[in-house]
Amino acid sequence: MNAFFLFSAIIIMLMAGCRTSLTYTDVSDQAPYKELIGKHYVVLKDCYFVSLTGCTEPTIRLCGVNGLPQELDKNRIGDKINNIEIVGVVPRNSKFTLMKIVKYNLDSNIHIEILIPVISFSSKFNDVEASALKKKYTESDVFEFDGDLVMEVP
Repeated sequence: MNAFFLFSAIIIMLMAGCRTSLTYTDVSDQAPYKELIGKHYVVLKDCYFVSLTGCTEPTIRLCGVNGLPQELDKNRIGDKINNIEIVGVVPRNSKFTLMKIVKYNLDSNIHIEILIPVISFSSKFNDVEASALKKKYTESDVFEFDGDLVMEVP
């Protein structure tokens, strides 16, 4: 199975509330992650805040991905596309803070660990899963944001 499809399937299970076979640990206080917590970033592309069926926490998704509109449009808030509801917009250059990094473990015949960043944009969007902004493949197991999607700012 292609690694991209495996990663996508796990993310979909996480977001769809299929957490019965998943465990998670907040690794924010562990090296090398603790140096990243509290840092500020901006998104370099337009995104939507979305809510997935069965999940209470919003997640961030790029425009044009998973059936979302190609262009950012505030009038699309409330639209439902498959199991995704658009709950907000994130224009490019919006600033956010990295709040924590959570390690999800898939407990099955195959042991898989995924690092998921959790970010804050505002009091309304304070606990947002942001796997869409992370680098998909790294040479080490260390978390990194995708430099094409995110830039650190002072």
